[in-house]
Amino acid sequence: MINYVRYVYNLDINKIEKINNNYLICTDSTHLYLVEVVNHDWINYMNILNQSLNTYYFFSYKFLRNVYGDIITKVGDKNYVLMDVMNDYNTSIDLMENLDFYRVSNNYLKSNNYRYVNNWISLWESKIDYLKAFSNKNNVSDIRIQPFFYYYVGLCSSLINYLKKTDSLYGYSIKDQISLCHRRIDIPITKLQFFNSVDYRVDLSVRDIGEYISSLYYDGSDFVNELNYYLKVNNLTPYSAAHLFARIIYPSIFLDYYENKSKTLFSEKLFDIDSYEKFMKKTYEIINSYVNIPIIEWLKV
Repeated sequence: MINYVRYVYNLDINKIEKINNNYLICTDSTHLYLVEVVNHDWINYMNILNQSLNTYYFFSYKFLRNVYGDIITKVGDKNYVLMDVMNDYNTSIDLMENLDFYRVSNNYLKSNNYRYVNNWISLWESKIDYLKAFSNKNNVSDIRIQPFFYYYVGLCSSLINYLKKTDSLYGYSIKDQISLCHRRIDIPITKLQFFNSVDYRVDLSVRDIGEYISSLYYDGSDFVNELNYYLKVNNLTPYSAAHLFARIIYPSIFLDYYENKSKTLFSEKLFDIDSYEKFMKKTYEIINSYVNIPIIEWLKV
């Protein structure tokens, strides 16, 4: 592996460290990130998008070409891209200080007539179906976690119905901001995570903010001030505000932990339903104080 990467990118490698399915490579002058990819079309699109956004002074990690001039490199039966993540890759960033990231990518996507289709409902439905099957197949016997699984599955079902109601009341419009987002935003947010182009996906900008606020809650940090600040500086439509609410309280951290305990953030708050319901109510109160949004019927505020 190391020898082939040395050859195909003409590198003098000092050290290589495996991070999940990816590799952090150290040279004399910088750090590089070799990232596994599964979607060739998205990588090719992202490469073009990155180059175009660069003209807007938009920073993200760019893909490097190998000695054959290709972006994608096949190593064994897997495909990778290489990015120069520089020496400050592990530096933490403040999400609220990087809101221009979303504004700039939103301007570019909309000026180039990118057609956004919201698929949250179908993805969440598929996730719940998968985890129910996973639970039965793996005979999950953790007597502590299993009862909470049914609670959170019920919450997910309520949120799916909530989004369906939101869609019928408002519907997506040109006023709703789309941007480059991430699969997950956990704290602390490092540059390696935030500027990893492979992890980008086009979604409602509130996706990342929702993940961030949820992570603050689980971390025990002050989510109230951060959420208030975001709502003050962004004029959300009822559609986006309702989706922000749903994204914040969607229990992705619990579901990820349930599926793979060894690779997911753990917090004792996963098992504190009273605290979580207070968190949901407070989140609703804050968002609804800026934009009137529907409430989930059983969540009495």
